[in-house]
Amino acid sequence: MKELEVTLDNALYQDLTAGAFEKVPPYLQLYHFMVHTKVWPKLYLTAMECYDTGMLEAFKRYVEEHFPELPSYNLIRQVNNWSNNKRI
Repeated sequence: MKELEVTLDNALYQDLTAGAFEKVPPYLQLYHFMVHTKVWPKLYLTAMECYDTGMLEAFKRYVEEHFPELPSYNLIRQVNNWSNNKRI
């Protein structure tokens, strides 16, 4: 994300991130949450963590604080639904 922010024109970066926040699964919100809560080199969230109610509550609070325009319940629903999307 930082590389995109530095590389792209500011207006284009804003358009891309605004569209990403509105139209795709919450990858960016989870990424920001993970960077905020984890320490290098463990910059990842495991599947087990995504099912942990404590982590989901922390993610909900983080989203409500840092992305107040987004409905946190919708983002959490999307994260919970990922396990239902099986890929071959």
